Amino acid sequence: MAISPSRANDAAKLTISLSEFVHTITTEAYASAFGSPQQESAAAQYEATAARARELHIGVNAGHDLDLRNLSRFLQIPGISEVSIGHALIVESLEQGLASVIRQYLVITGERS
Repeated sequence: MAISPSRANDAAKLTISLSEFVHTITTEAYASAFGSPQQESAAAQYEATAARARELHIGVNAGHDLDLRNLSRFLQIPGISEVSIGHALIVESLEQGLASVIRQYLVITGERS
């Protein structure tokens, strides 16, 4: 499903819960565009959607296809409360080891330097 500030408006009109809204704004388009000339344009769509959601007092979580490679840029979007990295964490842990991957995610999220 495409993301846009109007999706946040739709959520507010329906007074749906955060978890229902979160599932409508997956990060697949951002992840697909990451590293390409379309990366910043894709990020801008999420920034606009997150900004509109904050104006409407709707929390913003994100998920799908976020990983060690693209998460840092995504977390620069103001107001992101939570991200889903479960699938990537497992795959990356199989390749690099769990302790190494956890340390990298802690650095990316600012939980550890």
